[in-house]
Amino acid sequence: MNGKKMTWIVRTISLLLIAVFVYLTIRHFEEKIIWEAIRQLIIHPWRMVYIFFVYALSFLLRAFAWKWYMPNVRLQTCLDGLFASLFVNHLAPMKIGDLVRIGVCVKKEKHVPLDVAAHSVAIMRLFDMMVLFVFVVIGMYIYIGTFSVSLLFFPAIVIGFSLIVWAVWKWKPLFFQKHKQLFFEAFRSPFRVPMIIAIVGSWICEAVILFEVAKIFSFPLSFGQAVWVNSMAVAGQIFQVTPGGLATYEAVMTFALTRLHPAWQEAYTMALLTHALKFIFSYFVGIYVLWRVPEMFSFVRKAQKKGWSKK
Repeated sequence: MNGKKMTWIVRTISLLLIAVFVYLTIRHFEEKIIWEAIRQLIIHPWRMVYIFFVYALSFLLRAFAWKWYMPNVRLQTCLDGLFASLFVNHLAPMKIGDLVRIGVCVKKEKHVPLDVAAHSVAIMRLFDMMVLFVFVVIGMYIYIGTFSVSLLFFPAIVIGFSLIVWAVWKWKPLFFQKHKQLFFEAFRSPFRVPMIIAIVGSWICEAVILFEVAKIFSFPLSFGQAVWVNSMAVAGQIFQVTPGGLATYEAVMTFALTRLHPAWQEAYTMALLTHALKFIFSYFVGIYVLWRVPEMFSFVRKAQKKGWSKK
């Protein structure tokens, strides 16, 4: 499978998810329900403060994980890089946030070579995907009884992941071998246990947004279910072709929520509001990072000219 075929498959799935989102919007968008949810957040401001605080904590935990992998890099640099990545991913149609994350690292830490920074970001991304995959599989196993189709969902996701790994191995064997080596090197790190704990904790913290939004709608959602649904929605962003994964995020989250309770309108509106809160947070921290690293966009332009975004 060559690169063009892989790109075609990803874009096809992306377009299908966008079509699903358009269909859901036509069927279930209700302005009154959305405004009522927003009103609930306004009259209970501490809920929004709590949501943003815990969401910020999730990035602090990821910053610690990155810092433990690269002890010679300051924690502030790690946090700035993560916030910059989040901001750019919610501006650009494609996921190029990692390029900015690398750029912030090499600009703020002059002693860190570009390839070292790039490898560290790749490792952190691998750990993120590993944790998300574990959450998704565990959630599928625990909540499999709520699926109305069949038990094929559980083996399907395992087979799907295996096919992705196989495709990368066949498509770019050197890329696969390099990242496999980096992954095992990370596991030999003396900080591997706190790194994994921090990354696991970060994704648990992120699920708080959905959990709190569910309370506004009186949607019966346990915290464990919130972690699973959030992991599904985030993992689905590998098909991102819009800023912040708009449409694909809502489509996947709505589908996951309705597997728990078939309340389509509430599930769709919850996904919309949850994603909106993430957008708001990303723009707030984006303003902060632009103040700290005003030249971060210049790195993206240089990287794209040299073709690093394609590697």
